[in-house]
Amino acid sequence: MATPGKFTCGAVESASVKDFIDKDGKKYVDLIQTAARGLEEELRVELKGSDIEALCLTTVYLKFDTHEWGCCGYVDLSDERVAPERRLTFEQLRSRFTTGPKDKFEHEEVVAVDFKLPRMVEFVRENYIDFASSAKLVVVKVLQSFFGVAAVERAFRVYMEDSDDVLQGQITT
Repeated sequence: MATPGKFTCGAVESASVKDFIDKDGKKYVDLIQTAARGLEEELRVELKGSDIEALCLTTVYLKFDTHEWGCCGYVDLSDERVAPERRLTFEQLRSRFTTGPKDKFEHEEVVAVDFKLPRMVEFVRENYIDFASSAKLVVVKVLQSFFGVAAVERAFRVYMEDSDDVLQGQITT
């Protein structure tokens, strides 16, 4: 169901003429450039030169409600391909995000979740009702590309089994 939500997943950016490249007399959209520009414009994260090699775009998806498409991926800001002076902690990222003007699509705060599979699954399961519609897909697809499809499926299954055990324990006690 397409609904606005309290949580989106990372920086969201539309491709624009700034992202066009000419190759063999034809124009193409450089989606890596779009991702890098989105990080800079939305989260104040500037990737330069070989830093951009740390970007990983993984999934193209269609937004059925508006007949648009999206591309999702991730960047690890502690990755060794990112220059040391541009590797960021969450506190540095939060500081950059909370300063400067926001457009109508930007949130007022950024929430950090440890990027460890069990913690991410727990966060998704506890907050999915507050996710913007495409964020549900984006977060799961990014988890799958980073940790592997089988590991993500297993982690969600284990979380559900543990939740059922807790609920049954509450009912019988």
